[in-house]
Amino acid sequence: MVALAPFSSFSTVMSTMRGFFVLLFLFASIFHVVLAARGNPSTAEEEHRFEIERYPSYERQDYVRRFREHVHNDLGLTQVRLGSVRDAPVTSDQLASHLILDKHQRRLIYLGHTEPQLSDMVIASPLSGGTSDGSKLFSIFSAHKNPQRAGHAKLKAYGFVKVENPGPLMQHMDNARGTQGLALEKGNVLKLGEMLDELPMLFPPGWNGRPPRR
Repeated sequence: MVALAPFSSFSTVMSTMRGFFVLLFLFASIFHVVLAARGNPSTAEEEHRFEIERYPSYERQDYVRRFREHVHNDLGLTQVRLGSVRDAPVTSDQLASHLILDKHQRRLIYLGHTEPQLSDMVIASPLSGGTSDGSKLFSIFSAHKNPQRAGHAKLKAYGFVKVENPGPLMQHMDNARGTQGLALEKGNVLKLGEMLDELPMLFPPGWNGRPPRR
């Protein structure tokens, strides 16, 4: 019996090590599943990747002109009527809620940069739901890189445009396919995660490899 003691101890050690490696394997498997369930941050955590500030609506009538020209000239939807930019009783938090609510749908129409030399985005996006007369309110805002937080955005909200007979425009957005892996172009319709992913990759026209102006 005494002669078998070393073998017994060795068996105990091996058994303990096997148990340790089994636990380690299970932990790694669970960790992998959790990461897979979380998915890409652009599709799972959009609400943590942007902040909104409100700006006076009168400063950005030019963005509404772009929106109108895109709808009427580029899309040919002349039956869709757009008003002028105006304030609406919607807070920054409420606007953020609308963006999050529709984050899996293509609801963000890209209208170019605020200025040709800047690497940002002008966006028109409908609020969820409609109004009593069947029209929809579209938010007009610009999206900017956040220099303090990589992969995050600062949104500047300028006001809202009342869109009458919005059905054809909403149908266009429902049928849009995004960038399909190609370069972002004016008129592309994006999901929230796609906008947040595209923003860090934007550079102004004629970019020569130097840091773009902010």
